[in-house]
Amino acid sequence: MRAEKTAPRSRWGGPWPWLFVLPLLAGVLVFYIWPILQTAYYSFTKWGVFGGSKWTGLANYSRLFADPDLYRSLANTAIYTAVVLLGVPIAAWLASLLNTPGLRFAQLYRVLFFLPYVAMPAAVALVWRIIFNGDFGILNWALSRVGIEGPSG
Repeated sequence: MRAEKTAPRSRWGGPWPWLFVLPLLAGVLVFYIWPILQTAYYSFTKWGVFGGSKWTGLANYSRLFADPDLYRSLANTAIYTAVVLLGVPIAAWLASLLNTPGLRFAQLYRVLFFLPYVAMPAAVALVWRIIFNGDFGILNWALSRVGIEGPSG
C-alpha cells in the first residue's frame, strides 16, 4: 500500500476563516477602534464652533488636571460605581431569598416585584386607547378642529 501524500495544512487555515471573521473585524474597527483613535486625536486639539481644529498638544490635559471639578466628578463617579456594584449582590441575595422553599407570602413578593413591569405598559395602552377612541378620542377631536371628521358609526 502506498501512502497518499497530502499537502500540509496551513497554520491559519487559508482564506476561508478570515472571510467569515471579516464582517466582525470590520464592525470592531468601525464602531470601536476608530472612535477611540479619533477621540484620542481630538483630545489634543481645540475645535472651533463652526469646525476647524487647531493642535494644542497637552494644553487640554493640563487645563483638565488644574480644574478642581475634575476631582469632585471622579469622586462622584467612584461613589456611584460602588453603589451600583453593591446593588448586584443585594439583588442576587433577594432573588435567592424569594426562591427559598417554604417562604411565607413568596407569591405576593413576586407579584409586588413584577407589578411595575406590567403596570406601565398597561397604563400606556390605556392612554393610547383614550387617544384613539372613535367617539370622544383626543385625536378625533384634534382632527375635527382642522376639518377632518372621524368615522361615523
